[in-house]
Amino acid sequence: MVDKVFLKDQMIRLETNYGKDRFKITKQMFELWYEMFSDYDPEGIKASVSEYIRTNEFPPTVASINNIYERKKEYRERMNTLISDKYRWVAMWFNESFDKETRKVLADYTMSFPKDKREKALSDIAHDAVAYWNECNEKGILEKDRKSFKEFIEERR
Repeated sequence: MVDKVFLKDQMIRLETNYGKDRFKITKQMFELWYEMFSDYDPEGIKASVSEYIRTNEFPPTVASINNIYERKKEYRERMNTLISDKYRWVAMWFNESFDKETRKVLADYTMSFPKDKREKALSDIAHDAVAYWNECNEKGILEKDRKSFKEFIEERR
């Protein structure tokens, strides 16, 4: 859930980028945005605001931030379904069962390919996940001492 301090920080990021003359935070505006986004995931809101700032020269509306948030949420859900249904065996092998960071690495990597090549890309990176797990076990690396999966993948590519 988004709290008021977090939402205010995100709105200040927008105000800083677009200027107070184009995005002025009023009490009424803040209350409306809080009403609309209070049930949302904070990291999803932050990512949506960041993407909006990177891709739009005009200030956002509630709808424009919501559209990005929903698109990203749908994308995460599809990738989680794909990973859990098609490559469940990898999750069983991989000690951390695809924690949040690992799922993000898998999703980001896979979605960078054209649609017709994504299944092969996901298969390749799933094999990398198994290689990571095996390397950690072979070297006797304890979970607390492991480098992140993202660092491991970046070194291999």
